[in-house]
Amino acid sequence: MSRMTPAEAADHAEIAQLLQRYGQALDEKRYELLDTVFVPGAALRYEMEGGRPSTYPEMLKLFAEFNSAFWYTQHMFSNPVLELDGERARSVCRLFASHVQQPLAGGRNLWVVYGVYHDRLVRRPEGWRIEERVFRGLHTEGSLLPPDKVRRFDAAPG
Repeated sequence: MSRMTPAEAADHAEIAQLLQRYGQALDEKRYELLDTVFVPGAALRYEMEGGRPSTYPEMLKLFAEFNSAFWYTQHMFSNPVLELDGERARSVCRLFASHVQQPLAGGRNLWVVYGVYHDRLVRRPEGWRIEERVFRGLHTEGSLLPPDKVRRFDAAPG
């Protein structure tokens, strides 16, 4: 394996930050940050429980709606494995995500997701952005309670 050039190292660092910003947007419920992650009209597919293909910004509303069922989330990503090809790149990144719900009946419910993101990225004047994302859910632990059984949260705790 050859050494990375300084430009390649900079691309790797920028893409790694981009992937972390995605988790930050979800965990902090700051969905406007996703505009700095995806190109307009990016193709998205979340393959869990029959997920259908969608686009960003269609998914923007769904992210906010889905995540409002959680008091707290924490998305933790592996370092991405990247393949750079000029103005384009491919990324594979592993996910471990905790989702905490507050049932209306009291207590807490934990649902954990394990999976892998497969992304195609493009360099734009404003920086690297995801143009296609496929998430493959590999395993879950716990149960996801239905939205009508839990408190709703439009903001992250703290």
